[in-house]
Amino acid sequence: MPNAASPPTTRVLDVLELLAQRGQSGPAPRLGDLVRDLGLTQATAHAIMATLCERGWAVRDPDHRTFTLGPALAAVAARAAAERSRHQPARAAVHRLAKDLGYPAVMTERVGDELVITTIDLGACQVADAAAGDRFPFAAPLGVVFAAWENSDGRRAWMDRGAITDPVLAERLDGLLTATRERGHTLERLDPAMAQAARAMASLRADPQAQPVRRAMDGVLAEIARLGLPSTGATDQDRRPVTAIAAPVFDPHTRQATASIGVHPLRALSARRADEIANHVTRATAAVNAAFDDDGRPASLDR
Repeated sequence: MPNAASPPTTRVLDVLELLAQRGQSGPAPRLGDLVRDLGLTQATAHAIMATLCERGWAVRDPDHRTFTLGPALAAVAARAAAERSRHQPARAAVHRLAKDLGYPAVMTERVGDELVITTIDLGACQVADAAAGDRFPFAAPLGVVFAAWENSDGRRAWMDRGAITDPVLAERLDGLLTATRERGHTLERLDPAMAQAARAMASLRADPQAQPVRRAMDGVLAEIARLGLPSTGATDQDRRPVTAIAAPVFDPHTRQATASIGVHPLRALSARRADEIANHVTRATAAVNAAFDDDGRPASLDR
């Protein structure tokens, strides 16, 4: 992906990190300390601190003219800590699946229009087609387990991001999403190399330098999407590569699929074996989803 670093944003984050560091050890910094330690101009430091104080992310002591972190940032930090705590059962489920099934197991989280692998356990297999920290676009044919729980507009946007323009293919993909939602899990039957190609093509579409070959990449993505559709007339004797079997983890407030738990067999499996693995995965995610009440707190927590 192209470098998306923003110097102004970096300077603000540098200031917040310095305030946090000084809050743990040493005296609270003054404006001059920010200028000296971070290499900021006086005007830039003043503008940043004025904005942070106005939004409650920093507080200025008028007597000592020092700055500390503010209550608004504390609220954000508390929310972030709650989110991490909420996902702890999901991470534990990943490790259990890897141990019980012997296949790599992963937790993937949706961040805007991207999917990020945040937890991975290779299990006994010790071979995987992904790694923690990998990011790829939430665009067809990637992320079926998330798109299946979107409304019609969300599904259409998912297909648009994946350059699905053929109405027949779009209709078949919509049917796949509906079937996935009814089944409660996704079954990705693609050759591992083909799945990697899909992630690479979808990522390259976001690079402005790839504009001259965008049409060719769109065609490849559409063909991969077709290959990932279920074949008709398949029997239990048919063995096809299974890249991933995953089920959603829902946000208790919005009921949207914000994460998924899945396993990556990366080998040919019969329909019966794939169903056995899917049952393990759906039971694990059902337990994770049941672990929290409507307030997003552990269900066993006393009111």
